[in-house]
Amino acid sequence: RGRTLPNGRVRIRDLPAGPIEVYARAPGTAWSVAAAEAARGAKTVTLALEPGLPLRLVVETPLGLPLAGVRVRTRPAEDGALDVVGPEAAPQRTREDGTLVLRDLRDVTWRLHVSLPGYEDAVLDAVRPGPGVHFVTLVPSSP
Repeated sequence: RGRTLPNGRVRIRDLPAGPIEVYARAPGTAWSVAAAEAARGAKTVTLALEPGLPLRLVVETPLGLPLAGVRVRTRPAEDGALDVVGPEAAPQRTREDGTLVLRDLRDVTWRLHVSLPGYEDAVLDAVRPGPGVHFVTLVPSSP
C-alpha cells in the first residue's frame, strides 16, 4: 500500500518478485488497475484515473414496498471488459428504504445481479451510471 505524493507518484518498496496488480483511485474517480511484473530495480507502472459516476437503485416488491439487504453484484456488460471495483470490494446491499448508491463507477454499461433470499433473482443487462435512478422489482419465489 502507498499514498501518492502531490505529483501523483508513489513508491512501494520491497515487493517480492513476480506478477502484481496495482490498484488506484482517488475521491470522485473510478478504480483503475494495471498488471506488472515486480523485479529488482525500479519499475514504473502508469495508471490513468477516470471520473467516477454514481449508479442509483431502488429495489422493491411488486406492491412497491422497499426491500432492505438486497445483494447487488456488478460486472461490465461487455465480454472481456475490465471489471474494476477495487481490491477489497465488499458485497453491496440496499438500505432499509430499498435504496443503494454505487459510487465512482466507470462510465461503461454494467450488468447487475440483484438477489435476496425468498425472492427470484433479477439481472439487469444494460445499466449505465449517471444522474438517473434505476428501479428493480423482485418477485417472491414460489414455495
